[in-house]
Parts: sequence; C-alpha cells; structure tokens
Amino acid sequence: MTDNAAKQIINAEADQRARKTERLRQLREAQEATIIADVPVSAKKRSGKN
Repeated sequence: MTDNAAKQIINAEADQRARKTERLRQLREAQEATIIADVPVSAKKRSGKN
C-alpha cells in the first residue's frame, strides 16, 4: 500500500469518527434539552446549573 492510500484510509476513518461523535453529541444535547424542559424552573434555579 502506498503512503497516499494509507493517508486516504486514515482520513476516511477520522471523518467517520468525527461524524459519529457529532451525532452522539447532538443526541445527548437533545436528551438534555428534553430533560431540562421536564424539570420545573424552580428546581432548575436551585441546582445552579444552566
């Protein structure tokens, strides 16, 4: 395998990982947004988190 081919494979794998990570992050944010929406505002203020 040439260096060029190896670099292409490495880049493709890195791109795949980045997409997967981004998708997981978006899912987690969507879940957190849903959870926060379910919590009463008073409880949210007490915890000190945004």
